Amino acid sequence: FSPDGRRIVTASEDKTVKIWEAASGRLIAKLAGHSGPVASAVFSPDGRRIVTTGGDPTARVWEAESGRLVAEIKGDENSFMSAMFSPDGRRIVTTGLETTARVWEAESGRLVAALKGHTKGVHTATFSPDGHRIVTASADKTARVWDAEGGQCLAELNGHGESVNSATFSPDGRCIVTASLDATARVWWAEGGLLMSELKGHGDDVCSATFSPDGRRIVTASGDQTARVWEAAGGRLLAELRGHTHRVASAAFSPDGRRVVTAS
Repeated sequence: FSPDGRRIVTASEDKTVKIWEAASGRLIAKLAGHSGPVASAVFSPDGRRIVTTGGDPTARVWEAESGRLVAEIKGDENSFMSAMFSPDGRRIVTTGLETTARVWEAESGRLVAALKGHTKGVHTATFSPDGHRIVTASADKTARVWDAEGGQCLAELNGHGESVNSATFSPDGRCIVTASLDATARVWWAEGGLLMSELKGHGDDVCSATFSPDGRRIVTASGDQTARVWEAAGGRLLAELRGHTHRVASAAFSPDGRRVVTAS
């Protein structure tokens, strides 16, 4: 969703990104330029820009209204897998097939920091709400918390039995939720990395997990063709979202927390 909840952005294997009107499903704009499948697309905190990553060695920043290309961040031969804006919109953190996540200036594309320490590919990286920390999810079965400025590792979240597919902070920055190939999601204290709770029940890998805007719920997307809504504090299952006929790759709350969008 866009920050105001009025638009949705989708990324596709057809090498394009599309912006839709959330209420009606009307197509508003199409962003084309990547030379491979587009892996992720995310609005900036002010909703004015979108950052995309695709099956080519670039991350691209676009104007959300006009679709004009603003900046292009070029990597090496390894594709970018994800990109996320900092809360102030001035920086972008990217991940790829390699073991390092990188922080860039959003306007110039200048490299700010490299987050080194994972032993396998990094799937996702997300800023904390205050922008001072970054959490990464890796195929090495761990998530790690980093200092966003200096790139130092502050904590390592160990416990998943398989690859960690995603990791995100709670809205207050005190907790982190991780999703894993081991069919569970886990909630951790961001400070120190201690485990708080485990969300069990999916019949296949958990592709993504994210908090609601008020931090009280978590939505997970799974290879078992469902999404589920959980109580963040105790891990109690609140709702199961059924209807997709294939794996659900992602799920996210609307800014008011009243709706969930799923992609399959």
